[in-house]
Amino acid sequence: MSKAKRTPKSSTEKISSDPGSVRIGESIIPGVKLKHVLKGHNDSVYRMALSPDGRTLASPSADEIVRLWDIESGQLLQTLEHGDSVVCAAWSPDGKMVVSGGGRNYKRARIWSIETGKQIKELVGHTGMINGISWSPDGKMLASCADDRTIRLWDTESWRQLHILEKHTYAVTGIAWSPDGLILCSCSLDNTIRLWGTINGEELQVLIGHNGLVSCVAWSPDGQSIASSSHDRTVHIWNAETGEQTYSLEGHTNNVVSVCFMNEGRFLVSLEGEKGAAVFWRTDNWTEVIHIDKIGDIG
Repeated sequence: MSKAKRTPKSSTEKISSDPGSVRIGESIIPGVKLKHVLKGHNDSVYRMALSPDGRTLASPSADEIVRLWDIESGQLLQTLEHGDSVVCAAWSPDGKMVVSGGGRNYKRARIWSIETGKQIKELVGHTGMINGISWSPDGKMLASCADDRTIRLWDTESWRQLHILEKHTYAVTGIAWSPDGLILCSCSLDNTIRLWGTINGEELQVLIGHNGLVSCVAWSPDGQSIASSSHDRTVHIWNAETGEQTYSLEGHTNNVVSVCFMNEGRFLVSLEGEKGAAVFWRTDNWTEVIHIDKIGDIG
C-alpha cells in the first residue's frame, strides 16, 4: 500500500497570541479569530454541531443539557433537557430538528423540534452510551453509534430501527455519511474504520492502518476522501473508493480526537485532546498551513 507522509513545512507560521492572517509564500490564509466565549454549561462540553445554515450552534454537555447559541451574537437561544449526560448532537438537513445522544444511564437518543423546543421522539435500542449521531444527507435516515459496539440505522419517518451493524469489537466512537448517503463510515476503539452499505446494512470494507484507537472520521464534500483521527497522534487520509491509505499527517504531538472538513473541502482541521491544539491542512497537497497552539481544555 503506497502512502505519503506530510509534516509541517518551514514556511508555516504558528498562531498563538496573534489571531491574524498567516502568510505562506505568496498566499494569505485567513487566520482564526476568537468571536465569542459561550458560557452557561456547568460541566464538560462534548461534540458540538452547527446548523445547516451556519447560524446556530448546538452544544451537548455532561450537565445533561443541549444549549442552542446564536453564532452572530453569541446569545443563548434555547435549552434542551436531555435527562442524562449528553455527548453528541446533530441537526436534520432542513434545520428543523436536533437529535441528542449520550447517557451512561439514559442510553437513548432524543429528537427535538426547534420550533417548539419539545421532544418529538425517543429512540430506544442501544445498550451502551451513544457516542455519535448523524443524519443522512437526504434526511431520510439517522445513524447512531455507541459503547455497545453497534451502529444503528433509523428511518426518520416512522422512527423504526432499520439495521444493526455489529462488526466492531470495541466501542464505536464516530460515524460519517458519504455525500450521496449510500455509505456510512464508522470508527472504533478496535483501531479500525469500517464502511457500510446503508440500503442493506452490509459491511463493504475494513480500513486498517492506525496504531491507536480511532476517535473520529470525516468524509470530504467531494466524496473522494475519508479523514480519520487517532490516539496514535496522526491523521490518515483514505481513498474512499479503494480504501487505500494515501497520506499520513504527522503534525500533532498528542492524541488527535477530532477531524472536520471545512471551506467546501479546501481545508481539513484536526484537534488534539490533551493540549487543545488545532491544525489546519490544505487538502490539495495535505500540507499544514495553520497551527493554533491551544484553543482550550479538550477532554
